Amino acid sequence: ERDGRPVEILGIRDLEFNAIYRQAQSFIAEKKWFEATKHLYVAAILYLIDKQFLDYVHSKTNRQYLADLQKKPVIADEFASLTQIFEPRVYGETEADESSCTEMNLILQRLANEGA
Repeated sequence: ERDGRPVEILGIRDLEFNAIYRQAQSFIAEKKWFEATKHLYVAAILYLIDKQFLDYVHSKTNRQYLADLQKKPVIADEFASLTQIFEPRVYGETEADESSCTEMNLILQRLANEGA
């Protein structure tokens, strides 16, 4: 961590929301679904940190972040939906694909609209 900001999440560095979101879109265009999935999820975390809905703590789990968001139920629900898509695809239970990335992208857009 540097100044309360993460230095790396899921092996991704240069953690700035717009840059990571653009990289996710590039991976989608290249049909690199696994990388797109990781980048979309990290973009969501960065967005929530930027909007001060979350405080980044390296040791926290996705479930702990969900618990932290319970004061904002709509945002918590969107993040829960993202997590439900993300976890099985990144941790090997299900293949990431165009459909899952499209759904994650839509959820992230809704999250940004709700948390604006």
